[in-house]
Amino acid sequence: MSSTYSNGIDRISSTKEDGLAQLSRSTENARRIKNVQDKFVNSQNLQKEGRALVGEGILMKVCRKKPKQRAFFLFNDILVYGRVVISGRKYSQQKIIPLNEIQISAPIDSPENPYAWLISSPKKSFVVRANSDRERQEWLTHLERCIRYASGNNAGHNAVAAHWVPDDKADTCMHCHTSKFSAVNRRHVSKEVYY
Repeated sequence: MSSTYSNGIDRISSTKEDGLAQLSRSTENARRIKNVQDKFVNSQNLQKEGRALVGEGILMKVCRKKPKQRAFFLFNDILVYGRVVISGRKYSQQKIIPLNEIQISAPIDSPENPYAWLISSPKKSFVVRANSDRERQEWLTHLERCIRYASGNNAGHNAVAAHWVPDDKADTCMHCHTSKFSAVNRRHVSKEVYY
């Protein structure tokens, strides 16, 4: 993870909140956010007063057919990610998740997905993986700090979307954890969890 936080904010201030506030007002931060925004095709406006770009990096997002490379950008209030079109130069399919809606799970390693963890929100949940345990720990540390900052230390446990799991790994509904799958009860979110 390329991180402004680990490289620069610690020197700016002794507390994270003061450091992020100072960073968000810097012209370098505004330039970096504009640069990220310009790299996305059909980007939403990412510039906002008080917003700071904390770090960025390429992670593998675990998808149905195979893991896919995605560019992730961590801000002090949102997580932005998208499909890599031209490495380091162009991205598409921009997705934005407010950090006050995100929950991060403990690391969930498997032989297919080492250095992985779960990112959950009310609309979307998914597994991502880093290239090393050190990179994963950096992402988790920065994510947890920024989530606390964005939530005002009121990180609640809101309902989150179920994440995708391969059919051969799931025998119950990933949302309610009680409905068993069978020939009659198909492998998708069970009726009990629909509102």
